[in-house]
Amino acid sequence: MTTALKPEVDLALLKQLGAEYQATTHLALLLVDAHGSTLWSLGDCQLCERLSASPRREKLCCDHRQRAVEESLRWGEPYISVCPFGLVTFAVPLSREKKLVAGLVSGFCIFPQMKKDIREEVIRSIRRFRLRARISPGSQLSFPIVTSEQLRRDAGRLFDLTGRYGLNDLELIHESRERSVQQFTIANFLEDARKENQDLVSSLVRMQNQIIDKVVLGDLSGSREIINRYLGAILLETGMNFNRLKVRLLELIVIISRSAIEKGISADGLLGPRYSYLTDINAAGNFDELFWKVTKVLENFNKTVAGEIGRKSWAHMTKMKDYVQKHFMEKVSAAEVAAAAGLSVSRALHLFRRESGVSLSSFIARRRVDFAKYLLSHTDRTIAAIASDCGFFDQSHFSKTFAALEGVPPLRYRTRIKG
Repeated sequence: MTTALKPEVDLALLKQLGAEYQATTHLALLLVDAHGSTLWSLGDCQLCERLSASPRREKLCCDHRQRAVEESLRWGEPYISVCPFGLVTFAVPLSREKKLVAGLVSGFCIFPQMKKDIREEVIRSIRRFRLRARISPGSQLSFPIVTSEQLRRDAGRLFDLTGRYGLNDLELIHESRERSVQQFTIANFLEDARKENQDLVSSLVRMQNQIIDKVVLGDLSGSREIINRYLGAILLETGMNFNRLKVRLLELIVIISRSAIEKGISADGLLGPRYSYLTDINAAGNFDELFWKVTKVLENFNKTVAGEIGRKSWAHMTKMKDYVQKHFMEKVSAAEVAAAAGLSVSRALHLFRRESGVSLSSFIARRRVDFAKYLLSHTDRTIAAIASDCGFFDQSHFSKTFAALEGVPPLRYRTRIKG
């Protein structure tokens, strides 16, 4: 099936991508526009082929596909979900020049444990939505059967192919991932702060001084975590008053810039020509936009300071921690982290321990466990699924690491957090 494609989507490249993808997965692949309407397909959903065409059915499928593609862009990774009729699907975005232009949807399959009940589930859904289908009482419904691990692998493969074929704005994808990590860090801090009754004034002063120290040293990764916790503390301290919050953050920017200028850094390099960064922050219209702009300004501070001070070891540390921050949910090797900083493995491991006070493996484990704590607190995903999402080899490895760092196993932590 082919309809008029948007000029942003190269059909020739898309066909090559589809052929390579299907050669290993054998799953149907749909190209949809930003509203979820199908533009091109390689294979089709076997259930949709049995459903009679109707505006209601088309809207159900379009709405599902649109949301899946939007969520995939929001999180910067494949988005796995269940369609209105019970089939498992996953979506990845196609983006260009900082905007979503289309998406790819695949899957239309079931997990092994769903095989027994899928026919009844499909029929219930068809009746609930008052649709007509070519399904006789004795007919069998056959869908591709995949394991959850295989599905994640196939979704990751499709996502990687969009980057390799130049069909995705990788800078936008990385920004989406960083934003999602920021949201998780802030939410985690708010949760802990409310439970522990923290002294916000003392916390803010302490974190502000820590941010200044990190910025003056050009430590990008070290300051990012503190910045996100600081944003959470400011949210509480200002009672989520947007204008007060903006004033406090502008004050923080000015204070940090003064500290850096005392070290000989150019004010233009920090605050932009004619203080354009401050103007940009002041123009933010909502919390997410404000937090993101503040984070980007402070990261620019770090990069400017690191470049002008010339602290090579901190520059290497920044690259290594940035790499871990972006890839800790995957299998990360010491060789990959070292390569990101342009160092040998032995030099990278020695430098990391010397500058951070912990080993590289311990640092990665902490990032994974912190993310796992968020998933345990805010989702109903299984322990095994969370272990996989956070980059652990298996559930046993996850449980042992989590218990070693938190003092309790993951399931007990979830029970305690959820009361």
